[in-house]
Amino acid sequence: MQKMLSTIYQNKEYPVIIEHKSMRHKSIRFRLKNGSFMISAPYTVSDKHIMKLLEEKYAPLLIAKEKPPAVGDDFIYLFGSRYSFPSQGQFTFSNGEILSYKDKEEFDKKIRKLYLKIITERVRYYEQLMKTKEHNVRVRKMSTRYGTNSKKTNTVCFALTLYSYSYQIIDAIIVHELAHDYHFDHSPNFYKVVYNFCPNYKELHKKLRKGEFQ
Repeated sequence: MQKMLSTIYQNKEYPVIIEHKSMRHKSIRFRLKNGSFMISAPYTVSDKHIMKLLEEKYAPLLIAKEKPPAVGDDFIYLFGSRYSFPSQGQFTFSNGEILSYKDKEEFDKKIRKLYLKIITERVRYYEQLMKTKEHNVRVRKMSTRYGTNSKKTNTVCFALTLYSYSYQIIDAIIVHELAHDYHFDHSPNFYKVVYNFCPNYKELHKKLRKGEFQ
């Protein structure tokens, strides 16, 4: 069941579309799509409460929408560095690793494989440092999250978009997901674990939200 409302932020009116539905997880989901705030919520949450929560989401959602692009017609950000992006060619990374490709399709396959290799190595490092169990590591497209940690499948999964960001920012998300092995919530105790292993987490997460790749 959908309900159409509206809200005003910085003298501009935005449509608000609230969809109440049965949800396995009871959290409320906020998105900005085509200039409208899209909200999914359980039936038990009132519209008044949703609109109050939305007031805290204006800036983060609008900032995320205004992020600079990671890929343009002739450039791309990879692991925090900007490269020219011809239709075919190669990249030489700071560690000396070379990625060659003949077209965009081959590039997408190779960068995904390289990204999985790099992020798996970083996960293994932090698993030892944080004394967690070893996880399966996956990467995939995600539109609203940077990572997940599934207890059921013992899998940590990371958004493909992260390969545009610096290794420091990627590490911050890895620490965040592995910290869920200790606390499967976002309580103060959870963030104590995060900040213990990533003291500048707040700064790095802010860069991530703003689309600051370096």
